[in-house]
Amino acid sequence: MDGEGKVDSHYVASNHQHYKRIYQWYEKLTDRIEKVHRYCSETFPDIAIGNFARNQERDETEHPEVFRYFGVGSGSGDSDIAILTQLSKRLPRIEATITEPSDKMIANFKLAISECGNDALQKIKFTWNQATIEEYMKMPQDTKFHCIFLCGVLAYFKDVDQVVQYLYSVLAENGTILIVTESGNETNIFYEVWYPGRFPSINEQIAIPDNVVASFERCGGKVRSSNLECILDGSTLVDEESESGSLLLDLLTGVVDCRKTAPPEFLRQFLDFISDSNVSFKQEGKFLLKNDRVLIIVQK
Repeated sequence: MDGEGKVDSHYVASNHQHYKRIYQWYEKLTDRIEKVHRYCSETFPDIAIGNFARNQERDETEHPEVFRYFGVGSGSGDSDIAILTQLSKRLPRIEATITEPSDKMIANFKLAISECGNDALQKIKFTWNQATIEEYMKMPQDTKFHCIFLCGVLAYFKDVDQVVQYLYSVLAENGTILIVTESGNETNIFYEVWYPGRFPSINEQIAIPDNVVASFERCGGKVRSSNLECILDGSTLVDEESESGSLLLDLLTGVVDCRKTAPPEFLRQFLDFISDSNVSFKQEGKFLLKNDRVLIIVQK
């Protein structure tokens, strides 16, 4: 059950088809997606444009500078599109570089752009890279970005300090980085249960926001972080006949078909843990789990 030192299809991390099915249920049970999307649409674009405007005020050239955007591990691009949609309404020239290792996710991203009906968004010049951030870092380039966005990918970095140093080095003067990541404390069921020792493809230490903040500060960045309160409906976890409960259990433990394959003692300990833990509470007859995110903003 501990799975130390190996990754196989028994783990959600390496069974992408199962993860996709799980995530469809997860989206229905959490308010995280809505809250992150709202922040990306309503709050962050003002911050990024405000910092970019300071560059324009110092720019003595006649033509405005192109706004360069960098999406790291963007997946199907939902949050990136939320940001770029608002930026495209207010900035005349945008170039977006997207890095994502999954060709299927890149295809979904492109499809979402073509179907959005936003003419300004479709005028953005996109550059697509099917690569991890570590692979992208090895490619020859000299681009500086005014905005860099990462959502839910920190835990997959092999060396957080190396990636942080790289991201800060390619950030333009007065540029802005937004990182949305797991909360690394008792306000997040994933940090308490999902990471430690049960998901061998993920570096649990990298998932701690304080480590990331400290890394950027060592680079000289101006960093601030805030907590985004989110909840996950875990009411079906105790129902052995519930499909959503079984899939949610797989997500929390990182094990495929956990209810069928895990030792009964493990399941008992897990359910006892979330019942007594600081990460759960009851409200209006529902059993809710804290699913908070941390928003980290870095400025140069």
